[in-house]
Amino acid sequence: MATALSLPSWLNEGYFLHALNASLIDSSHQSTILNFDLLPGLPTGQNYTSVVYKTNVKYRVKSDDVREQIFFVKTPIEDGGEILNVIRDGKFYETEILMYTECFPYMEKMVGSLEMIPRHFPSKQNCTLLLEDLSREGYTMCDKLERLDFDHCKLVFEALAEFHAASVVLFKHKPHLVETVGEAVFCSKSPGSLRFIQEKFEDFCEVIRSWKGYERFVDVFLDYTETLWDRLEDIYNRRQTLNVLNHGDAWTNNFLFKYGDDGIVDSVKLIDFQMPVFGSFAIDLHYVTWTSMQSSVREHRLGEIHSLYLTTLNQSLETFHCHERVSEELFKEEIDLTQFFALFTMILPCNVIFSDLYVPSKVTFKSPRDYARH
Repeated sequence: MATALSLPSWLNEGYFLHALNASLIDSSHQSTILNFDLLPGLPTGQNYTSVVYKTNVKYRVKSDDVREQIFFVKTPIEDGGEILNVIRDGKFYETEILMYTECFPYMEKMVGSLEMIPRHFPSKQNCTLLLEDLSREGYTMCDKLERLDFDHCKLVFEALAEFHAASVVLFKHKPHLVETVGEAVFCSKSPGSLRFIQEKFEDFCEVIRSWKGYERFVDVFLDYTETLWDRLEDIYNRRQTLNVLNHGDAWTNNFLFKYGDDGIVDSVKLIDFQMPVFGSFAIDLHYVTWTSMQSSVREHRLGEIHSLYLTTLNQSLETFHCHERVSEELFKEEIDLTQFFALFTMILPCNVIFSDLYVPSKVTFKSPRDYARH
């Protein structure tokens, strides 16, 4: 192994050997690792809740030619400041493991391949994920500051619609699993989450107070601070019509895009399923709109984007043999009823996304077992 990083003891040849052997179709053919290198997986500012590493493994199966597999290893952060309480309260790591090991396999068993989901490999370490390197297929991450234009947004909303429809099928067969992974992070009234949210709303009130001509809105937002949980619970409450498993953290850095030879974006992958929410489809739609959509798209083509989502959702529900459908009237009503979540997204998630305060300051390792205890 060639590496200059200080690594945890468990991230070794045996860890990757287990992943390779467990993924072989013929278990009698065992792999032999020849060499592996480890590097930081993402630049600073592209991940907030995990430490990500990229490894290039060269190996041989029986006497075959040398093969190469590039993995991404996601491990828990240790130095996360106040957001670490939210991560622990929300069981981010445990939830994402369940998504990849139980939810996605069952969804694909029921509806067929979900092209927007990356492949994962078996990991023998708790609270860690081993994922395929999509950059080899040409997938890249967009700039969070530039946000997404119409063509990128179109692919994202269509992918979310298909994923949402597949989750309807999953809930029919595995309701307890969906409810387990889909418990809203900011709806448990845990002390860490409550304090974090209230501080962000109070900070926002102070910002408004400094804007000349907007001082009158301070009391309005202070009232929101007092009723945060009630308002969020109204949004997170299950619907009588259609409930879906939302991605929950659907923003620019959690989408990877691939481009054709002509430079036009033609496919998307969804990543980082640490915060799924089972409830209204509007949760994901508001989140993407206010964290990731270019203002010109939001102001002039949002209706078109919503129409594309609704068409794809209903077509996917039909393809997956579900009787549920969402009418235009119901769709618009749901978007309107959940408008507070748009405000919430701007005040809290955007605060984290666009601030350097929540970027892990250094690469530090902690035993994943420590996180499993919380």
